[in-house]
Amino acid sequence: MIRRVASVFLVGLVAAACGSAPAPVTSAEKPAVCTNQSVKLAMPVTPPNVVHIPPYVAQDMGIFRDEGLTVEIVKFEGGVGAFRAMAGGSVDLAGTSAEPFITAVSQGADVKAIYTYAPNVDVAFVVAEKIKSPADLKGKNMGVQEPNGFTDTMTRLVLKKYGIAPSDVKFVSTTTAARVTALVAGTVDTGVLHLDQVKTIAKKNPGIHTLVNMTDVVQDYQYAVFAATSDSLKNNATRMECLVRALIKADRMLYDTSKRQQLLDVMVKYTKEDPQVVAATYDELVALKAWPQNEGIPQANIDGTVKSLKDTNQITTAPTFPQLVGNVLLQVVTRQRAWNRQHGRRPSEKPGEHHLLRRGTEPFGDFAQNRAGLHPERGVGNEHDALVGAIVHDVVVPAVRKVELVLHRRDRHHASCTLDLFDGDIG
Repeated sequence: MIRRVASVFLVGLVAAACGSAPAPVTSAEKPAVCTNQSVKLAMPVTPPNVVHIPPYVAQDMGIFRDEGLTVEIVKFEGGVGAFRAMAGGSVDLAGTSAEPFITAVSQGADVKAIYTYAPNVDVAFVVAEKIKSPADLKGKNMGVQEPNGFTDTMTRLVLKKYGIAPSDVKFVSTTTAARVTALVAGTVDTGVLHLDQVKTIAKKNPGIHTLVNMTDVVQDYQYAVFAATSDSLKNNATRMECLVRALIKADRMLYDTSKRQQLLDVMVKYTKEDPQVVAATYDELVALKAWPQNEGIPQANIDGTVKSLKDTNQITTAPTFPQLVGNVLLQVVTRQRAWNRQHGRRPSEKPGEHHLLRRGTEPFGDFAQNRAGLHPERGVGNEHDALVGAIVHDVVVPAVRKVELVLHRRDRHHASCTLDLFDGDIG
């Protein structure tokens, strides 16, 4: 009964908001507008895997263009190279695995993460047929992309899990594209592979198998970030906001089933993988919610990654979440919310109790601290609950003291719903 009263209260809160007069939008609240802005965006793999596809979707589906951006995607052989290009000023924004970014900040680099193309790991630790158990890893060649990069760190965490010293194995560097071929050829005995690579290698050599999924090795681990220097964020604030907004739209589009074939075509074009492998991988990643869903960069993931890097002696100083993560995503959300109010953006129908399947509250406070504890969806798990058929998201911003609801109803991932933010506390 208490739960029913609470849900009715939230419905009333949203309904009241939909009938309120919008407050004027100040110039500081207006969404950033870009016109003919050129951007260089570094990506850490050549060619990309399916999980890395959001910027390529934004490119080929016209999202960057619609945001007034001309984006050059510069490809590197790993996150370390992409990060160094950004830190050195040759690119504006770097997509990178979290390890080189956190390591650099721990050493004093003045850079910030502002978004992500994939918050969670989607990889497996794959081994040659001759490796039957973790003990067989001793004396073998570990295939890694680069020292202190993602695959290097994942390999070290596997060794730590099974009590094997790094000195008991040999680390052999491979390129992104050669991860699979090196395993098949026997040049290396292990590899940290993405879902599509696992499927590809299974076709070429069924004896090569997964020793452990990395989700069984690490929890609360940030796979990737988009990072920029603090100077660039300060001097190019408008451009960065437009860029993040475009990437958010690309992430939302990846869940739009009406564009499935177009999206698959983009993936096949850039990954150069078998279309069947790409389609199967895409479906798995959608089911895993691999691309961001309103959560931005979860603090639990960042804190967990920092701990893992410290546990494997890759960093000595542990940077904090505020030292690592910037506030560009917050700016996008708050300004879009204000614009929606001013321009009368509303749900397609008056919200009622039947619209609330997921709901939650969050106390007023700092976005960066509170946001990490939220989950994109919160369920109630009651077979007698009549509240079905819709999805409600929590998005915390400083101006909202109880909860702000993002209503997408059944079509949460439809591109037309991008950033339709409705304030639950408009007075």
